[in-house]
Amino acid sequence: MATPSLSDATTLRRFASPLLLVTALLIGLLSLTVGYFVWRQHNDQLAHGEALAAMHARLAEDQLTQSLQLLELALGSLAPRVAAESTAEKQSAILRSALANMPMLRSLNVLSPQGQIVASSNPANVGRRPEPSDLAPTMATAGDDFRIAIPWAGRDFADGEGVPAMESGRSERRIRQEFLPVLYSRDAAAGTEITLVAAVNPDFFLNQFLLNLEDTQGVLRVFRYDNRLLFSTLENDEGLIGQRLPGALFVSRLRDSESGVGMQRLEDGRQTQAAFRASHRYPVLVMAHVPEEMLLAGWGAETQRLLLVGGPAFLGLLVLAGLLQREQLRRRREKAAAIERERHRLATVLDSLPASVALLDRKGKVLFGNPAWQASTPCHTPDGEDDAEISPPCLPFEAACQGQKCQQRQCQLPAATQKLLADGQPFDLELSLGAAPNVRWVRILGNPIPPLQEDDAAQGGAVVMQMDITEQKGFAEQLRLYTRIFEYNAEGIAIANAQNEIVWVNRAFQEITGYSEHDVLGRNPSLLSSGTHDPSFYAQMWRDLEQRGYWQGEIANRRKNGDLLPGWLTISAIENDAGELTHYVAIFSDITDRKASEARIRFLSEHDFLTGLPNRGLFADRLSQAINRAARHGARLAVLDIDLDRFKAINDSLGHSVGDQLLQEVAQRVAACVRSSDTVCRQGGDEFLILLDEVGDTDAAARVAVHLVQAISRPYVIDGHPLIVTPSIGIAMYPDDGTTVEGLVSCADMAMYYSKGRGRNAFHFFKPEMTAQATERLAIECGLRGALDKEEFSLLYQPQVDLASGAIIGVEALIRWNDPQRGLRSPNEFIALAEETGLIVPIGDWVLHEACRQARQWRDLGLAPITVAVNVAAPQFYRPGFIQTVGDTLAAYGLPGSAIELEVTERLILETRNEQLELLEQLRRLGVQLSIDDFGSGYSSLAYLHRLPIDKLKIDRSFICDLGTHSGDATITETIIHLAHDLGLTVLAEGVETEAQRDFLQSRGCDSFQGFLFSEPVSAEAVTQLLQAERRAPTSGQTAA
Repeated sequence: MATPSLSDATTLRRFASPLLLVTALLIGLLSLTVGYFVWRQHNDQLAHGEALAAMHARLAEDQLTQSLQLLELALGSLAPRVAAESTAEKQSAILRSALANMPMLRSLNVLSPQGQIVASSNPANVGRRPEPSDLAPTMATAGDDFRIAIPWAGRDFADGEGVPAMESGRSERRIRQEFLPVLYSRDAAAGTEITLVAAVNPDFFLNQFLLNLEDTQGVLRVFRYDNRLLFSTLENDEGLIGQRLPGALFVSRLRDSESGVGMQRLEDGRQTQAAFRASHRYPVLVMAHVPEEMLLAGWGAETQRLLLVGGPAFLGLLVLAGLLQREQLRRRREKAAAIERERHRLATVLDSLPASVALLDRKGKVLFGNPAWQASTPCHTPDGEDDAEISPPCLPFEAACQGQKCQQRQCQLPAATQKLLADGQPFDLELSLGAAPNVRWVRILGNPIPPLQEDDAAQGGAVVMQMDITEQKGFAEQLRLYTRIFEYNAEGIAIANAQNEIVWVNRAFQEITGYSEHDVLGRNPSLLSSGTHDPSFYAQMWRDLEQRGYWQGEIANRRKNGDLLPGWLTISAIENDAGELTHYVAIFSDITDRKASEARIRFLSEHDFLTGLPNRGLFADRLSQAINRAARHGARLAVLDIDLDRFKAINDSLGHSVGDQLLQEVAQRVAACVRSSDTVCRQGGDEFLILLDEVGDTDAAARVAVHLVQAISRPYVIDGHPLIVTPSIGIAMYPDDGTTVEGLVSCADMAMYYSKGRGRNAFHFFKPEMTAQATERLAIECGLRGALDKEEFSLLYQPQVDLASGAIIGVEALIRWNDPQRGLRSPNEFIALAEETGLIVPIGDWVLHEACRQARQWRDLGLAPITVAVNVAAPQFYRPGFIQTVGDTLAAYGLPGSAIELEVTERLILETRNEQLELLEQLRRLGVQLSIDDFGSGYSSLAYLHRLPIDKLKIDRSFICDLGTHSGDATITETIIHLAHDLGLTVLAEGVETEAQRDFLQSRGCDSFQGFLFSEPVSAEAVTQLLQAERRAPTSGQTAA
């Protein structure tokens, strides 16, 4: 082929130049036209992206605001319910019930003022104490009720922790799972004071967001107003959760508008059309990002079509360049792929290591660090900063620079690292990082790297590997703790191998058994056997161990010194993961003290605590056995029921301490009167039961009863108080009076009450007619208990007459009971029983009120003021608050104290101590008159009269009735009158029925009297008529007709 000439070449150039120019112009015009349409389409797609991002931001914000508002309403409703409960268990139950209706939550919790979770729908959360900074939002004010905190890593508080706040940038910890604490507080002004913390599940919102974003490949982020990212649909945002993002679009525009749009580049480098929208109710806003790559996907296709239609020539011109470029790229890719494969292999190895690995040069500069190293390094080179400026750099184990920017003066390599880099000396260290309670332990190994060339000493360096051994340290600490717990446990612990040879014992085992560790190691536990258990006992023990894996029960072992060792033993069989038996663990408790306590408890359960005598249960058991023996042998036995007369008065007046000591002495005297084969029981209170086993006849039982009466009636001296008590005894014989325990005790009880009714200080055998008397007594007691409520009581009044003038100066209030079954009952029929049962107190209060009410009525009628005398029983007088009751009653009816007179018995006066004397003085200060009723009928103590605040003596009717026939009664009456006047007291005679009696009393200076001579007890209306008649006609000194 001929070579072209110069002219041909010139011609070709001339021809080619216009062609190239035209081609260039055409290509340029085509390029401009296509470029314009491409630019226009590009802008339209971006505008569409802005609208799309704004729509998603609005939808997400609406969903978020509505959900938070529902949550706030629910917590507001739940708070008072939870606060109303007094226990954490009840609060937790309410929270669990509420959680079932809140799908957006993982747990509901109650936070104490001290910052501790005290109740929770998740029991594992209880006791956790979140850091205040992890819960309190920075933008909350003192009046906030509903607050959104910083996200936490983990599923819930039990396994979570607050996300560490970074001043800027991405956290080095990648959060795989998080939840958002939301606080709801109510203060005292709202009626309740409680703080609820809800663990919000971000997935609840993210799933909704992802449904809306399904076709857009967009990203939705939720921020707090302080720029903290709460949650995001972007997986790459895991390291940004809870961190501030100062470069976000809304930072500079949120002050002007609650919503807006703009361009923003994500942290992963993608350019997006972004829109933000702030919640109108909560301090949160939603950022929606639509990637440009998605928006421009259609634009790229349209551009391609334009290029295919309008630029074939342009593409043709570029084909060659494209082919060459493609070949070059192919070669580069192959080379890069080979390099990448090698790098990937190395990276896979390093990334798979659980340890942190760093490569250092000879100067200590970090050349490479695997991801584990980067994640665990407390400080590292900031982005954009030259590594050479940081000399030397921070390593993972440098605790001194944790949380600080590395500086030469703050972050020095440890001496071991310096020796490693300078001399090639390897090291192996264990170090602790951080402060309690967040201490971490790491193990660091350093090894030198030789230079690649032997003659290049400047090359080489070191590789440093760090492993987190916190868990291993924890396991070691737990093992040490468990060993200490076993070692110092109060119970004996022994461990034997599969061959039942002892391999370990604790201190308690050695102290309890007396065997040292040297004595038992390698030996069979049977060396402790006491020989008290038969072979079947141990056979059952081994069967339980083989079938159930454990045995427990009471066992009798023997100490090294030969003493019996009762204990409670638990043996457990220990297997390995393969199910093979490896050890036996025995835990032994010494129950010697417990056995002694059980014996003591058994004694106390069968004996009276105060006297040590058998109680009712043991007595019934022994009586039942005695009945069975007597039935078999045809023998007889006796049951005696003893009740102390007037013991209650001593107990009430001198106190329970004196009463208890008296019961103890009585018990000793009673026990001394019977045989050792007999049984003495304290029935309760001041009542005793005696079982005379195999007694010959009633005479033998009577002889014992006589001894008992004599022994019990002897005087006592208790705490310096001379005392006398007498017994009332009832006797029942087997088989004459009963053949059962209940029957004999009941008959003896009825006989005892018969003795009381016959004057006390005596004994009586049971008689069949006593059953009717007991039934009558029970009927009276039952009737008395409802008599007050049924208004069956009434008062009669017997006038008291002045002997000098014959005028009525007072009346004595006398109670009557209108029994619906038996008619009108006198006090003699029921007052004694009322005192025994304690009913005398409410009855006495009623008498006092009724007497005061009547006294007020007589005064309101304008009648002469007279004194109303009211009898006061000892239980009523000793009752706490009696003085207050008297004062309140007088005040209620507007009466002075002199309007009433309280009559007390001679026995009550004799039993008066300083405390009761003060009560009498208080009554005197109220103005109430005091008199001694039935004076002379008891054991009168004249020495008491001069020191008691008494106004009047009432001579007992027994002295008055025989004044005309018995000189001794006249002498006693005359003596009482003179004695009373000498002491400044007035005298009233009771039971005056004849004029001769009245005249005798008047001649001896008696002041007043009462009796049938003037009037029998009459109704209040009759007394009113007497007083009215007396006012109309002056008194002549004669008795009423």
